[in-house]
Amino acid sequence: MKALWIIYLTITVAQTLSLLVVGVPLFDAVSTAFSTIASGGYSPRNASVAHYASPVVDWIVTIFMVVTGVNFGLYFMVWRGRGRRALSDTELRVYLGILAVSSLLVALDLMINAGYTAPADALRYGAFQIVSQQTGTASSPRTSTAGPVLQVADPAGDVHRGCSGSTCGGLKVIRLIILAKYARRQLYSTFQPRLVVPMKLSAE
Repeated sequence: MKALWIIYLTITVAQTLSLLVVGVPLFDAVSTAFSTIASGGYSPRNASVAHYASPVVDWIVTIFMVVTGVNFGLYFMVWRGRGRRALSDTELRVYLGILAVSSLLVALDLMINAGYTAPADALRYGAFQIVSQQTGTASSPRTSTAGPVLQVADPAGDVHRGCSGSTCGGLKVIRLIILAKYARRQLYSTFQPRLVVPMKLSAE
C-alpha cells in the first residue's frame, strides 16, 4: 500500500510540475493533476482544459490520462526492477492499442467530416477525446456535430474503461480480453468438441 501511495503521489507531482513548466497557474496545475490522476475530469475553469488554448497542455493532460488508465500494479513491477515483464502485459498492450487505433480513426474522421485541415490539431483533439472518454476522465461532448467514427467511438468508450488496478471506473479491458478468448475457444469447440483449448492471458 505504501508503494502504491508513493506511485500515485509521484504521478500527481509529475503532472503538476509539467503543467507549471508550460505556464499553468499553480492552483490550476494542482487541481488538474488531482482530477486527471483520479479520473475525475473536473477543472477549476468553466471551459476545462480548453481554457488554456494550448496544444502542449492538451498533450500533457492526454498523456497523464493514459498513464492513469494503466494498472498501478505494473508501475510497482517497474519499481521492483521487472519492467520488461510489465511491458509484456497483455492487458497493457491491448489498452494502448485500442487508444492508438481509436485516436487515429477519430483524427481522420475530424479531417474528413469536421473540417480540420491540420493533421496535428486533428490528432490532438482526437486523442484527447478518445482517451478522456475511454478512461472515464471526462464526459463526452455532443456527437451530433461529429463525424460517424466519433459518433460510434463515444458510446463504445462507455462500454470499457482502463486496465484493472487503475483509477478508471467501468468495465476493464481485461474483461474484454477474457471475453474474446472465451468466444474464440467456444468457436473451436463448436467444430472440434474434443479439442481442449486452454485460456491464457499471456505467454507466461
